Amino acid sequence: MLCNRRQSTIGVLLLGLMVLLVAIPSIRETTELSFDLAASRNVWGISVGPATTPNSSQGHPVSNPNNTSALMHLDNTENYKILGFTDEFYLPHAIRWFQEMTQNPLSYPTRNVVVAAMNPSTLHQLRAQNITAQPCGFQEEDGSADSTGPRVKSMTRRRRLFAARWHCVLEELKKGVNIVLTDVDNHFTRHVPIVQSFSHWNVMHAYSNGYPLNVQAAIGFTICGGMSWLQAHPATIQYVQMIVNRCGSGCDDQVVMNSMMADPSILQIEWTVDPVALVEHDPNRILSHHGPSFVNSTNTSNKNTASTTSNWKEPYAAQYGQSKVTGHSVYIWNREFAYRGPLEATPCPRPSENWVAMPSNQKGQKMARLWPVHCPPTPATEGANASAIHQTPAVSSFPPLSQLLSGQEKATPT
Repeated sequence: MLCNRRQSTIGVLLLGLMVLLVAIPSIRETTELSFDLAASRNVWGISVGPATTPNSSQGHPVSNPNNTSALMHLDNTENYKILGFTDEFYLPHAIRWFQEMTQNPLSYPTRNVVVAAMNPSTLHQLRAQNITAQPCGFQEEDGSADSTGPRVKSMTRRRRLFAARWHCVLEELKKGVNIVLTDVDNHFTRHVPIVQSFSHWNVMHAYSNGYPLNVQAAIGFTICGGMSWLQAHPATIQYVQMIVNRCGSGCDDQVVMNSMMADPSILQIEWTVDPVALVEHDPNRILSHHGPSFVNSTNTSNKNTASTTSNWKEPYAAQYGQSKVTGHSVYIWNREFAYRGPLEATPCPRPSENWVAMPSNQKGQKMARLWPVHCPPTPATEGANASAIHQTPAVSSFPPLSQLLSGQEKATPT
């Protein structure tokens, strides 16, 4: 009887010890997560969370913008992905995009340029051509049914793709991976260091062409659904989670994102126009300084007025702000750096300033493949330094938030 009691007591002690050993990693993980989130709440002077009461800065960050204690893995400059998305319909674009991104003059590492495939067949075809690819919207091992295949109506297929890509971006951000989200039919023109250049901001977007119309009318601009920088940060994760929640299994993500910005009850962003961009990236100033060499040589419709009149979409200057709800800081690239507008651009963006082009024809169809024909990368007026300029990053296009807030960035006279 006594022996049985001893065995029972020993058994209980051993069981308790096993439970404790299993629980310790979870306790440590929970403690670290709580510490990370607490540290992140005041990085931008506004709490990261559902609270909507602004501080005295009226939504503009007032704490030290260089405080990166809560940023995830930003000390590792290789920890990012330039992520394009494709199904079988966009496969030729995706293959060409990957090859261009990883070859001269862009030369991004193949480990960082990734094509996210929407179905098993597309994933197999990409990997068969040695393209860095990963599944998106399905589990690689389960061979799940194709929800974006040729039998699915075009609009339904596109809406599923647009929704799925934000689900996949959210997963990557939660892993601590910084993301450049891009359409695979965007045309990149030169190498810009990713994390080093963009890590001053949680989120960066490109201007769109004025769609949706109701948002353009309400706030004066729209952003593109297929060209963004998204930093692995709790505030960014909360923002992307809001997009995912609204998209569900299918959406027009550009409508969702712009509607969130325009609705004063959702993100509550107060915008400030970048004074440097207002001067330096004025298309009419570019025309007056550089003359006919930056006029699109194929733009016959504007030959008589191209030297004095721009046909870029408005606005063209960068803007920045911060959400009072999520706390994420956001910067919209100037239109010369991330060009979205007519294929027959007047003037052409300067090669030293442009990073990506998303031109469209008169029907609104993206025509990025024709961009180098209409706006060659190295105009003759750039002279002997043309190739060097073409490959030199222009980080002045996105100044640090600390400089903007301290007033160090001044508009220079023309």
